[in-house]
Amino acid sequence: MEKIKDYIRRHGHAPFKLGEGRVSGYICAALGLLSLMAVFCFLFPEWLTTAHLRNVYNEKFARTTLLLGLVLSFALGTLNILLNKRKRLGVSEY
Repeated sequence: MEKIKDYIRRHGHAPFKLGEGRVSGYICAALGLLSLMAVFCFLFPEWLTTAHLRNVYNEKFARTTLLLGLVLSFALGTLNILLNKRKRLGVSEY
C-alpha cells in the first residue's frame, strides 16, 4: 500500500502536457478496455446486450466500429511508446 501511495504522490498530480504521451496512453487504455468489452458483447450477446439494442444496430456497423477502436488504440499505444518515458501504459495495450 505504501508503494501505491508513493506512486500517487510522485505522479498523481502532475499536469498533462502535450508531447509527453500520457494523454494518448490513457485514451489508448480506455479504448482497449472498451474494445475488450465489445468483444465480450459479440461472444455473449444474449447475456451482455438487450434484444432492443440488438435490433437498433446491425452487425456490420458494430464490427466496423470495433475495428476502428482497435486500430486507434493500437496507433495511440504506439505513439505512447514513442513519446512517453514510462512505457508501461503503452505496452499494456499490446
